[in-house]
Amino acid sequence: MAVDTTKNAYAGMDFPLQINRQDAFPLDGTEVWPSLAEAQTYAQTNPTAYVGQKISVMENGKAVPYVIEDEAGTLKAMSGGGGGGGTGNVSSDDVSFLRVLSQEEYDLIEEPDSKTIYYIMG
Repeated sequence: MAVDTTKNAYAGMDFPLQINRQDAFPLDGTEVWPSLAEAQTYAQTNPTAYVGQKISVMENGKAVPYVIEDEAGTLKAMSGGGGGGGTGNVSSDDVSFLRVLSQEEYDLIEEPDSKTIYYIMG
């Protein structure tokens, strides 16, 4: 269950020092997940998950950003920003996921999910 931090007063943390990366990894170990299932489990069960938290899931070698949408830990795929025609932005309750697949991967799907937008590469 994710925490809605707007409902309670949480202690602030003054940290007047600069953080410098020492290697190529996220500062928060819960920021990047190897699978959507693991990210969903984190969002729905971990007491440190919070509403509005942005996490990424590795899909086909690419990071796909999600936001924890509510206290139930629902993950919502984040769309690209900027507006304008042809950007691929999606903002609808009718769409849950965006997936980028090769034609071969798409052909293996027996029943495409009606709440998923499929982008075919190539």
